[in-house]
Amino acid sequence: MTAGPDDDGLTDDERTRYVDRMVDRYGSAAAERIGSGPEPVDLGPGVTLGDRRWADEHSLVVTDSSGDALAESDNYAAVYENVYPSSMEEDRYVYWLWSAARPADGCVLRECWSHVDLSDSDVLLYDPGGDRQDNGTIGPHPERTGMDDDEFAVRWRGEHAGVQVVTASLSEGREPGAPRAFEWSVHLAGEPR
Repeated sequence: MTAGPDDDGLTDDERTRYVDRMVDRYGSAAAERIGSGPEPVDLGPGVTLGDRRWADEHSLVVTDSSGDALAESDNYAAVYENVYPSSMEEDRYVYWLWSAARPADGCVLRECWSHVDLSDSDVLLYDPGGDRQDNGTIGPHPERTGMDDDEFAVRWRGEHAGVQVVTASLSEGREPGAPRAFEWSVHLAGEPR
């Protein structure tokens, strides 16, 4: 999915309905972080969330060669202004990524990731910055994360027969007035037990 400078994504009503659907599907504990967004402490000092500028969702179902479902995921991304005072002459934004995945009956999750590829901007910080354990390993995708490449992906890998939630945040800086554009993609893998 490509988001251009004029894309607004979900309206507030659409976003509220989406959060309600995710609560019904995954429970309030899994879906609560959609509404709250990123914790500025995750990105360290220099982050104060301002207005949400864009949000959207994408659902994904992976199947085997016969068309039987192996796993499904619901994914959400949002972009907020970073209004923390700075001496740097740039527009700054914070990206929030949320994914919840679950395997089909008789299957396990193997991998889930959410990726942002920025254009004409600089990746300043991202969280998680290293691996942590949660039913497997959550951390930056080594082949899809780099400040030199201006991209970040959070990846969960493991073998899990239940719901898995993955969250991440990214801070970027752009030339003042530069159009905000980026690509957001998601990936999911599952297999029979």
